[in-house]
Amino acid sequence: MKYIVNNQATQNKDLVYTEGFWSGKKTITYNSVELKKIEKNKFEYADGDKKEVFEIKGNSFLGVKINMFGQDVEVLRQLVWYEILLSVLVFLPGVIFGGMIGGMIAGVLGVVNLFIIRHLDKWYLKLLTTLGILVGEVLLLFVVGVLLLKIFNPII
Repeated sequence: MKYIVNNQATQNKDLVYTEGFWSGKKTITYNSVELKKIEKNKFEYADGDKKEVFEIKGNSFLGVKINMFGQDVEVLRQLVWYEILLSVLVFLPGVIFGGMIGGMIAGVLGVVNLFIIRHLDKWYLKLLTTLGILVGEVLLLFVVGVLLLKIFNPII
């Protein structure tokens, strides 16, 4: 996931934060200069004689802030309680009715729902998106269930 911030807190220069979805590898580019990693969540910015340490706080679920030049810059906002609740609602039917296969499907769709609704502004769009994913999940679980019954019990 790639996020770009350009505001007064970044001194009106582009701050580009990239985090690998699978690996979790983090890179920061500030003012078109890629920062050197010095510790797990600390990066060093060097511009001539001037050196500054940028520290990453949080993660993609809790929200990401970068401490730079003595102040925190919000890169990715923290999740709101109802966004987490909506994603858990997507997860529940697959776990309750689908067993292991349904749980895997529900887990993937729950995370997908979380990433989609985080970027929507209106609460009713978040609700409609979650309901759409929920309906799609139930239909997918039904189709997978019927296919598994046909495979393991071909008389039906």
